[in-house]
Amino acid sequence: MVEQAGYLADFLSLIRPDDLGRPTVRPGWDVGVLVAYPVVMQAAALSALDRPTTARPAGLNDYFTGLRPWLRRQQDLAVELAQHGTAESLATRFRQDATELAARLGDDLAPAAVQTDQHPMRTLDLVRLLCVQLVTHCDDLVESLPDRGPLRWSRACRAEAVRTLADVIATRHPGQSVELRIPPFAAVQCGTGEDDPKHTRGTPPNVVECDPLTLVRLCVGRIEFAEAVRAGKVRASGSRSDLSDWLPLF
Repeated sequence: MVEQAGYLADFLSLIRPDDLGRPTVRPGWDVGVLVAYPVVMQAAALSALDRPTTARPAGLNDYFTGLRPWLRRQQDLAVELAQHGTAESLATRFRQDATELAARLGDDLAPAAVQTDQHPMRTLDLVRLLCVQLVTHCDDLVESLPDRGPLRWSRACRAEAVRTLADVIATRHPGQSVELRIPPFAAVQCGTGEDDPKHTRGTPPNVVECDPLTLVRLCVGRIEFAEAVRAGKVRASGSRSDLSDWLPLF
């Protein structure tokens, strides 16, 4: 996560003032909001670290289930921040907060669990959620500003984001009739319901495979499953390999 935040900070420093009003791949978002959102994201994480808790933490699936209202609130904060910030000030604040966040998460005294705006959460799960958010918004920025140069990717952060999303899918859909493969980072087995055929050995009869960024885009709603299949981004075989009803996750 720390490495990817550094790469994002480098990319944000390349954004010019006249870029902020440009449209993005996110409907209704301009570049200014897209730049401000990771700043808001890190501020929320720092706020959570200020609130250690001994309450029983919620699982990531519980957190994702109630994520949509929280994301809308975060978007409102990003819109407000973008209205008052410049490209330079937003990039500077992101880098400063990223440095503070890395130091606090690396501290031996970092809390085991924190109180977020939604639920108590293990600090480790907070890091996993940050990885998902970082990969998502880095991808959005690259797609929206292809002329601003390449954005470097942290293999570790992308792997953690993919494993987190795959784990949530497997938790929501337990079973062994579908294998979801995201090479080289993850493979999980899932089920399609109460009438799920029993499968105990070898490869399940239904296999879905895609690359890491495609999984992220599917899970956050940037692309629909059927569209990804038609584009060759997803390879699906078997009578129960249509995961359209599972996605996006929130």
